[in-house]
Amino acid sequence: MPIVPKQAEKAKPDDAITVDQLGAEKVTGLSYKTLERAALAGEPVGRIKVGRRVLFVREVLEAWIKSKLPH
Repeated sequence: MPIVPKQAEKAKPDDAITVDQLGAEKVTGLSYKTLERAALAGEPVGRIKVGRRVLFVREVLEAWIKSKLPH
């Protein structure tokens, strides 16, 4: 097994600034389709497009979920 320098290791998903569609589902417990509808309705779910990829800004996504919880 090759030795990989620390800086070349992939960031852990919990440390990532953005998450992909599957990661967003895991963070929120909601389907991608539900998140997509919320974004299209103008809700601040942190959805961004980078080229063809759809990503979600993790911090914004988590804040959106917390805002939906009963106070």
